[in-house]
Amino acid sequence: MKYIDQQGFAIKLGVAYLFVFAMPGPDCTAFVVEGFNEDGTLTGYDPVFKHKIEDMKPSKLWRPLKYTWECKGEKQYIIDYAGESALDLT
Repeated sequence: MKYIDQQGFAIKLGVAYLFVFAMPGPDCTAFVVEGFNEDGTLTGYDPVFKHKIEDMKPSKLWRPLKYTWECKGEKQYIIDYAGESALDLT
C-alpha cells in the first residue's frame, strides 16, 4: 500500500509533517509518523499537543518545503520528541 502526502510524496517513517487541526485559520500542528496501518491510515504523535493519533489520513499531511521548519513554531517540539532527523525535507 502506498502512503502519499498532500504534496504527492511518499510518507516517511519517523519524519514530521504538518496538518490542519482546526478551521478557520487554518490552525496547524505537527505529526511525527510512527507507523503504517493496514487500513491506509497512519499512527503517530503530535509533539505540540502531546498526544498519540491512531488514524491520520496521509492526504492531510504536508511538509514545509517552501518555508522550511525555520518558519514554523513546531520545530523545537519536533526536535525534543523525535530528534533532528524528523525535520527531513528531502
